[in-house]
Amino acid sequence: EDAALAGLTATSTGGVEAALLQRGSGNRALIDQRGVTNASAEAWLYQNGDHNRATLTQSGADNSAKLSQTGSSNTLDLTQQGDANTAVLEQLGIGLTLGITQFGGAVITITQAGP
Repeated sequence: EDAALAGLTATSTGGVEAALLQRGSGNRALIDQRGVTNASAEAWLYQNGDHNRATLTQSGADNSAKLSQTGSSNTLDLTQQGDANTAVLEQLGIGLTLGITQFGGAVITITQAGP
């Protein structure tokens, strides 16, 4: 139960890059990159703390995501559909929740801080 769980799924005919770093116990993370054809997808996910959960799903071309959580019991979900999405999401605190879906050409930056 104290182990960190991580998963990565990538199917593409283009350039797919993913980095995942977890520190702490009970963290769960999943990066799913599918349907990237003749283009690229970039995913970076960092979790520091205990019992955090993050899911990043990318489908389409030229999507970029940087997700970071520091604290405990945080939940972060990002879905990028379509092409040319960019997201930079950060959570700092305890018990924070953030869910974002992007549909092509969207750019978003969020820093959420709490207790």
